[in-house]
Amino acid sequence: LQNITNEVRRIEPEKSRKIQECEAFIESVPNTGSATLVRNKVDNTNKKYERVVQLLSAAQEKVEVATNLERSLQQGRDLLSTYENKLVIDDTVPEDLRVVDRKKEELLAMGSELQSKKFLLSEAEQNLQRTKTCSNTLASKFQEHCPDIERQEAELYKLNQRFNNLSKQIDHRTQTLQKAKSAYSNYRTNYDKVNQFLCNIPNYEPQETDNIQTVEMKLKNQAALLSDIASKEQEVQKVSATAQQYQQAVKDYELEAEKLRSILDLENGRNGYTSKKPRLQSPAAKVKEEEAVLAAKYTEVNAVNKQRLQNLEFAQSLLRQQPDIQVTQDFAQTKKAVRPVEEVWKLKKELEDETQRRQQLEAEIEAIQNNIVHLQNQKPQETVVKKELVKKVPDPQLEESFHRLQQNLAEEQRKNQALQDELEALKIRLRVLEHEKREGGQEYIVKEVLRIEQDKAQAAEILKLKEELEELRRQEGTRESEVILLRQQIAVLSSEKNKEQEKVTEKEVLKLQNDPQLEMEFRMLQETKERESALRQKHEEELSFLQEKLKRLEKERAIAEGKITVKEVLKVEKDLAIEREVNELRRQYEDEKSKGRSNEREKAELLRKIQLLEEENSKVVVQEKVREIVRPDPKAENEVANLRLELVEQERRYRGGDEQLKSCQSELAALKNRGPTVEVKEVIKEVIKYKNDPETEKELQRLREEIIERTRAIERADLEIYQLKQEIQALKDTKPQVQMKEVVQEILQFREDPKTREEVESLRVQLADEQMKHIDLERERLLQEEKVRLKEEELSQVKEKVVQQEVVKYEQDPALKAEVNSFSQSIESELKQIDGLREELRKLQRRRSELERQLEELEKERQARREAELEVQRLRIRLNELEEQERETTERVTVKQKVILQQDPQQEKEHSLLKLELEEEKHRRQVLQTELEALRKKLLSLEKMEVKEKVVFSESVQVDKGDTEYEIQKLKSNLEEESRRKRELDADINRLETRLSEVEFNNSKSSKELDLLREENHKLHLEKQNLLMETRRLQSEIELTATEAQDLRNMTHVDSGINLDSRFQALERELEDLKQLSREKDAEIEQLQNRLKTVAIKREQRENHLRRSIVVIDPDTGKEMSPEEAHVFGLIEWSLFVKLKSQECDWEEISIKGPNGESSVILDRKSGREFSIEDALKSGRLTAAQYDSYL
Repeated sequence: LQNITNEVRRIEPEKSRKIQECEAFIESVPNTGSATLVRNKVDNTNKKYERVVQLLSAAQEKVEVATNLERSLQQGRDLLSTYENKLVIDDTVPEDLRVVDRKKEELLAMGSELQSKKFLLSEAEQNLQRTKTCSNTLASKFQEHCPDIERQEAELYKLNQRFNNLSKQIDHRTQTLQKAKSAYSNYRTNYDKVNQFLCNIPNYEPQETDNIQTVEMKLKNQAALLSDIASKEQEVQKVSATAQQYQQAVKDYELEAEKLRSILDLENGRNGYTSKKPRLQSPAAKVKEEEAVLAAKYTEVNAVNKQRLQNLEFAQSLLRQQPDIQVTQDFAQTKKAVRPVEEVWKLKKELEDETQRRQQLEAEIEAIQNNIVHLQNQKPQETVVKKELVKKVPDPQLEESFHRLQQNLAEEQRKNQALQDELEALKIRLRVLEHEKREGGQEYIVKEVLRIEQDKAQAAEILKLKEELEELRRQEGTRESEVILLRQQIAVLSSEKNKEQEKVTEKEVLKLQNDPQLEMEFRMLQETKERESALRQKHEEELSFLQEKLKRLEKERAIAEGKITVKEVLKVEKDLAIEREVNELRRQYEDEKSKGRSNEREKAELLRKIQLLEEENSKVVVQEKVREIVRPDPKAENEVANLRLELVEQERRYRGGDEQLKSCQSELAALKNRGPTVEVKEVIKEVIKYKNDPETEKELQRLREEIIERTRAIERADLEIYQLKQEIQALKDTKPQVQMKEVVQEILQFREDPKTREEVESLRVQLADEQMKHIDLERERLLQEEKVRLKEEELSQVKEKVVQQEVVKYEQDPALKAEVNSFSQSIESELKQIDGLREELRKLQRRRSELERQLEELEKERQARREAELEVQRLRIRLNELEEQERETTERVTVKQKVILQQDPQQEKEHSLLKLELEEEKHRRQVLQTELEALRKKLLSLEKMEVKEKVVFSESVQVDKGDTEYEIQKLKSNLEEESRRKRELDADINRLETRLSEVEFNNSKSSKELDLLREENHKLHLEKQNLLMETRRLQSEIELTATEAQDLRNMTHVDSGINLDSRFQALERELEDLKQLSREKDAEIEQLQNRLKTVAIKREQRENHLRRSIVVIDPDTGKEMSPEEAHVFGLIEWSLFVKLKSQECDWEEISIKGPNGESSVILDRKSGREFSIEDALKSGRLTAAQYDSYL
């Protein structure tokens, strides 16, 4: 831009000098046509120079403002990227509260610092407004549009959005940290309190040395301890609640961090999987583990202390029975002494066997439990169900586009308002002109005192008006026939659309023909090629002539040098290096020549293939023709344009190579002609000189470089030819006008894993065996308890017996006492197991009630799913009804219909005819105005003559109106009536054509909508199958669950607590999965309903294009030129140029059909402004009658 400014400044003195010369010339010959032409040229030159200076100043201002705007945008991007990178590094909430406080302070400081830097965005907005002002100035004054404004505005909007998102992110993180801190503090306080209480639980387990008072004291303390433990249950629940609050806060924090990272990855184009770094373990997981451990510990402590309470109660009951046993113990000593030793050893043996069997059973049960836990923790091998959480967030690009479109719409509405005002002014002017035209036909009563004769001008006017009337009648008949034809076509199309049972295949046939404009360009290229060939031949002839002249001059120079150096014998030999270079050049020349021939052959082959492809694409098999739209194939057109460019490039390179090779040949011929020469001199002396010509070396180096470039160009040409071949082959393989759409429907089918099934069966068998063994063990235990009870009764029923003999005192056997104590301990352990089983039975009963309640909820879910299935069935029936309307059409048509909205040639032709008729009407109106002025002048002259006749003859004669004038008025009224009828017929034709295009457009749209409905029907059908399969699976699972629940009721006395617990947990998980699946299916059904509702809501768009360009024809040469060129050459004046320029237009009417009705927008392609017709109708600038007359 600076260089252009300097160049303009450099031209200014020369411009001033030339203008002075022109002014001097004008002063010398002021009254000639040349002076006028030169004066116009001088004025145009001054205006152009001033315009260029203004344009440069405006462009300089625009560049400076745009530079400031780009700098502000870059500063904003850098600022936001810095803070975003800081936030991306932070993944989760720190564990330590001090670190949390420090992080919170950092976020607050970051937020305040970010708000302090907001002035950068304000500065960018100000720069954008200044840039818009400069751009509007350039557009309004110089018609120079700046395309970067929209991009810069979008970037500024994006920066503001990023700034707001960043501020919200910082605020949300700060709040989340505060919530996490408070929740963690409460959790840690309650956790430490409960954990300390559980760790310091006293042990009141009964001991062997305890007496009855001690046991009662322990029993009282144990009861109080159990009440304290029960009171701690609320605190444990509070710990769980605070832990969940902390986990939710951490989860929200991590979710926001992940969302920010995903948005940045999406904007920067990075892959989310590759850009993620290894994340640290979330503190929420640790808190969750601690909370679970605490809950398990509380449950364990509660169960242990309840067992201790039962043990204390049992010990108390035993100690209360102990005095009766001690009273009879002295009497039983003799009986014990004589007890057989074999019975003691037998009981000992049975007790050891029973203990060994119980330990074996416990080991097997523990192994089975480990296997069950391992199977529960083990992942399935084949059946993998992946759940993906999809969060719908608004697309920032779509929001940006939406705001930009809103701004463009407001701007276009403003422009439309201005144009509407101009249109109103023009309409007012038109009404004034029509009023003047009507006023021109009023009657006059003329008094004449002379002989009446028929007016020849009026007779000529009568004949002319009659001819115009006949012409209008013929046009009216033509229009009426066109209206009838169009109505018939509409009736046929409507009947064909409504006849669903006739199985008529309607499709639009695209007849591909060569574009006349492209053919004309092809012929122009051929002519250019011929001219270039002729010019090349001419240059070759001149080159050969110059080469011959060069040879002749070199011979003359050699002769002259020979005359001068006669005294030496100069022997020039061939240089071996040059000879090798020449041979190498000759070989390369042959290679290049062969490559050129091969390129020519390939070019001819490609041209032939292109012609074949165009012929193939132009072949159309017409089954039933509704309407033919002639347009070129866009792919073939692009291919032809690319091949033309490639052909021109290859020809240019070929000509360059030929010229280079010819120059090499001329140089080679010159070198050959030099040859070895021998000259005689008087001094007998032989001088041999070996010297390379520097010019020859430079030329050889240049030729080497050109050969390298030529080789590279040929390689590139070979690569392009290969690519073109591949594209041609792809075009051959691609079927024209056929689009295949493959729909892949994923069906998730659940099946049983055979291995898992076998393992489950084996585990069930093992479980049954273990249950049998447990039953046997219980039976043996009961037998042993019965034996112990009988033995105790026998011991308690000892009678007194007097023996008069020597008294022998027996002491208790320590071994036997130890065996009895161990036996009592085993009995106590068995009693503990019984109590545990009772407790487990109560838990199972509670869980059974909970499971029954969940089964009722599941029944409700099934009922809701059944209703959803009925809704899906109703939707499917509706889709089937829609599909039945054109089943045969969708089954027969295999070619995808492609509707390209384009200017209708017939409509464009009619539009041009209407323009010509409008020009004729204007011309006729001007002629009538001229005649009216002539009649007025004649009337004035006649009135004057009437006065003179009155004075001279003193006789008054009243002249009545003649038949001629009455006929003129009648013909004028007929002409106006015909004009009005013609306008009405034109409006009817335009309305019918619009309706015809809408019917055709609706037909094409209906086929697309049927395709969409068929796809939706297929999806709903698959969804129904999935729902049926899911229903069957749920029914089977519910039956299995009911069966297992019944088995659990029957097995409550025998099943172990651990297995029942795991089974109930599995059932609860399955129930949660079923609920989740039901919610997902309901969401999918609602989504399908919404999609079905939006099937019919489509957006149709129709475009009508009006373009008017004015051509001025030179009367001398017949050359066509634009108004600018005609004004430059002096053919038209400035006022006429401005008038013609204002009449040129390039309008496009865009009609959009959507869910809110039809809206129309007029687009001015020259200025890029849009005008909304609906806004004009609402504001009153345009009436409905005017709009209907326009249509």
